[in-house]
Amino acid sequence: MGLTEIALILFVALILFGPDDLPVIANTIGKLVRQGRKMMNQLTREFSNTISMQSDTIMDSLKDTSPKEKVSQEEPKQKEDTNVLQSNDEEAEKKAEDNGVAVKHDGTNEVDPM
Repeated sequence: MGLTEIALILFVALILFGPDDLPVIANTIGKLVRQGRKMMNQLTREFSNTISMQSDTIMDSLKDTSPKEKVSQEEPKQKEDTNVLQSNDEEAEKKAEDNGVAVKHDGTNEVDPM
């Protein structure tokens, strides 16, 4: 807004409300603007605190997970995989014996000379 626009608005307000009520109205408008700014600052501060608190919580949870915990979580899976492999090897040996093939410990098959 330019200076002439502000002067025009003040002139119209002076004519509408008169010289006695104009300071009271200006004071009331000033208080409303101050309260609005205060509320906006509080809202902005609350959003900032919430966002930083959530990011701090996430960072703390990531720091709490140590490499030892990650390894210990993976160990049971590795043990399960080893058990599955062993059971598969046992099944393969049984099938090979049924077919007359001997299984060496190095994993190669050899025909049984029976």
